[in-house]
Amino acid sequence: MLLKFGSSLVGSRLANTLAVVLAALVLACRNDGTGPRVAASGLSLVAGSTATDTVDAQLVQALVVEVGDESGLAIPGVVARFTALPVRRPDGVVVAGALVGRLSAAGKGTLVVDTTDVRGRAAALVQLGPVAGEVGVEVSVPELGLADTARFTVLHGSADSIGLTPADSALFIAAHYVLTAQVLDRYNNVTGDAVGFSAVNASVADVSGATVTGKAYGRAAVVASAGGVRDTAWTSVVPFGVLGVSAPGPAGIILATVRLDGSGFAQIPVAHTYTGAGLAWAPDGSYLVGGFDSDARALYRVTPAGVSTLVVPSGTSVGQISAVDVSADGQLIYFSAGNCNYNEIVYRVSLAGGGPQRVSAPVGDECFDMVQADVSLAPDGLQAVVDHYATPYAPSELQVVDIATGQATPLNIIGSHPKWSPRGDRIAFVDNGRVWVVSPDGSGANAISPLNMLFQPGLTWSPDGEWLVVHHQAISWNSTTQLVLVRVATREMIPLPPSFARWDNPAWNPAP
Repeated sequence: MLLKFGSSLVGSRLANTLAVVLAALVLACRNDGTGPRVAASGLSLVAGSTATDTVDAQLVQALVVEVGDESGLAIPGVVARFTALPVRRPDGVVVAGALVGRLSAAGKGTLVVDTTDVRGRAAALVQLGPVAGEVGVEVSVPELGLADTARFTVLHGSADSIGLTPADSALFIAAHYVLTAQVLDRYNNVTGDAVGFSAVNASVADVSGATVTGKAYGRAAVVASAGGVRDTAWTSVVPFGVLGVSAPGPAGIILATVRLDGSGFAQIPVAHTYTGAGLAWAPDGSYLVGGFDSDARALYRVTPAGVSTLVVPSGTSVGQISAVDVSADGQLIYFSAGNCNYNEIVYRVSLAGGGPQRVSAPVGDECFDMVQADVSLAPDGLQAVVDHYATPYAPSELQVVDIATGQATPLNIIGSHPKWSPRGDRIAFVDNGRVWVVSPDGSGANAISPLNMLFQPGLTWSPDGEWLVVHHQAISWNSTTQLVLVRVATREMIPLPPSFARWDNPAWNPAP
């Protein structure tokens, strides 16, 4: 007999009544021991609890659990929670090892709940996550205090990139290092694929297996390929040399020495506070000299081992030291210093200590007209080059100072932080973001850096006068600088290792 109800309200009441009756019947069946039975009492993982597939794979078989009482009868109507357990990605970030979702819904997350049916079963869909390895989904029935974990194995995806270490490095001619390469999927899981290497510029660097060997000065690319993907590491083959440098440290600026290939870094254990007022080596490499303590008012010479000797005390009236240099015989230290509103005066002091002697000739207005900054000696010790500011807002101009008389001769060239070549035939300086060289008489000024590249003041010559180490700034004045080599004769530019970006005040050791 077909019953037809005249309103949805009556139909709804009938549906609720039927649900109550059905639940009563199920309960009655369980009470009399005739309800559905389960394989084991408690919580059991009955399907989809183990699987192996790649990252992001949607498992076809749902994770199914079964809940039963001590007599083996199914327990319907209890809530089962499916929780994805966390794992750690290769980069250290914690994520869900898998995602879970309801059978009847498209979305997935880290938690889903389901209610056991008349057979005591609950289920959830599982999608594997981004981290290769073992992952888990915890299933719990809080009402009954039950819990278990389903385990899955996630395999890496297809090759997406190659991780190369070091990605950018340097080495000397005939020296070598070994590249470490790992093929990675899109989530940076290691795939284990074999990697092949080849050198783009084989005349600069040779590649055998993963070993890179320097052959000639220059810049070379090493291409790694595997699984249809490629990546590139770079290497700079550089002349041998050791730099004295300064850099931010945990308790202030530190001094250190480091080879041009980035190896052999050694902090100089100085008990005084370096203030960034230039560095200069003794000709035999036995010591460095620089300004220390408050406002760079004390001049010290410091051995690479950290033995420091006060040369000019901080109470001396010369004022703040801004630049230093050492005579060819290592017996005299020259420095620029100012003790007025706006001035820089060149002084010298004996290595043995004592009062500094003024080199710059006096002028009428010592506070504003006497500016001879960034002193750099000629190899013969008879002259020095400085930069001079006519006013605090004017660009700096290069001058050559006669050491015997202190008289300055303008070179009629705009530039700053000049350095006299060890050969004595050229002066290097920076102007308008470019690196220049000029003859000591002011003739033949020549830019040796590209027009579209930016450089900051501060440079140092190699002992043979062939190379300069300069500050290259990739984009703008507010970006990080990088130390690079410039071969003066050819204008070739070779980047130093990225670790050199933190170094400042480079000073090439003339006798490492």
